[in-house]
Amino acid sequence: MQMVPIKDLKDTARISRLCHEIGEPVHVTKNGCADMVIMSAEAYEAMESQTGVGRTVDLVRELKGGVSQPRNRGIFKMLNLIGVGEHAGSGVPDIYTAWDEAGYEEPVVEEQFGAEVPDRTTLTLPLVRAGLGTSMPTGEHAGEHADKRDAVLRFCSEPRTRDEIQRFLGISSRRYVQLEVLQPLLESGKLAQTIPNKPRSPNQRYVRKG
Repeated sequence: MQMVPIKDLKDTARISRLCHEIGEPVHVTKNGCADMVIMSAEAYEAMESQTGVGRTVDLVRELKGGVSQPRNRGIFKMLNLIGVGEHAGSGVPDIYTAWDEAGYEEPVVEEQFGAEVPDRTTLTLPLVRAGLGTSMPTGEHAGEHADKRDAVLRFCSEPRTRDEIQRFLGISSRRYVQLEVLQPLLESGKLAQTIPNKPRSPNQRYVRKG
């Protein structure tokens, strides 16, 4: 570890040369105690790419998923080895999926960069129900919703996936099936998930209770 006293910073040419030569942080001391750290731009960029400091994954790739820059690769690898870590790059797509399944409007991501304010990325989760879209059957009313729920309860005498339920109903809107059929049945306690502690599990099934 390279250390220099703060008074040496007066010799800017020497300090700049030192930072570039060693290619790592230079620790500056004041009254014998650590005070600050300086480094060359090249060393900072190298550290940034290795530790995930700063935004190294562009927004489009992040929303698509599958790309990750973990801050601590060792811990990330350990958590995956013991089966408690998620797939790399799954966090943001999972948020979008959960919001879509809950029937809310799509999350909004805003990026802010500039010299006057800190760089930041803001994810806004609107608590506003989204329109059900043109693929939802038109002319629906309470009685017809109830008929579909009754049909699903009969169909789910054995565990069924959501895709199976959707095909059974002959409805193209995934959101409609979630909001108007499955969610009310789950809330009423008439229908249950086979993996209730992992609602978005790909192995999730729905089964009639009682």
